[in-house]
Amino acid sequence: MRLLLTTAFPLLFANSMIFLKGWIDTIMVGAFLDETAVGVYDIAFKLAALIIIPLGAVNSIAAPKFAELRQDRMRLQRFIGYATTAAALCAAPLFLLLVAAPGFVLGLFGPEYVQGATALRIIAAGMLASALAGSVGVFLQMTGRQVAYQVISFIVVVASIALSYVLIPRFGINGAAVATSASLILFNVAAVAYVWVTERIATVWTPGLLRSVWFSEPEVSP
Repeated sequence: MRLLLTTAFPLLFANSMIFLKGWIDTIMVGAFLDETAVGVYDIAFKLAALIIIPLGAVNSIAAPKFAELRQDRMRLQRFIGYATTAAALCAAPLFLLLVAAPGFVLGLFGPEYVQGATALRIIAAGMLASALAGSVGVFLQMTGRQVAYQVISFIVVVASIALSYVLIPRFGINGAAVATSASLILFNVAAVAYVWVTERIATVWTPGLLRSVWFSEPEVSP
């Protein structure tokens, strides 16, 4: 029971922080701006979040694999290469669409939403960073690094609140978008760096990773 609690509590706390992070920006937009701004920002955020849907699908497959391959560093790194590449390649077209034609996409919801084009671009950049970082959050959770995941999540939430408090009154929904994107990038940079320093495992996508995946044998479960 004690082992269960010491393992579960950091995960519960960290996931609570991530859940809170998903609402902080919208709540603070509502606190500082009007209802129209909240609606525009909410649509921009939800559209940008489409970029990480492929990552969510990859995470559902990767989680048990991380635990299974924990003691086999070579196979683990190879599997992470495939997982990260899949998430990145699926996310890239969505990112390009939202960045190239944000006004068109937002205009599908009504002309009043087009004003969120800049915010959409900014948030999309943060979402792309999450996709390129791969399943780093799941990796921390599935390999006994729950406390690190907890600490990083807490720091990111505090940073998001501080940035939102400073930027939203001055820059409106674009300030909220900067706070959101910056917090996403901060989380992924910190998590990727931690995994590299402690495990010597690279989860982030690079062109070199694509080449290594393309010319290597696929990872097949026995």
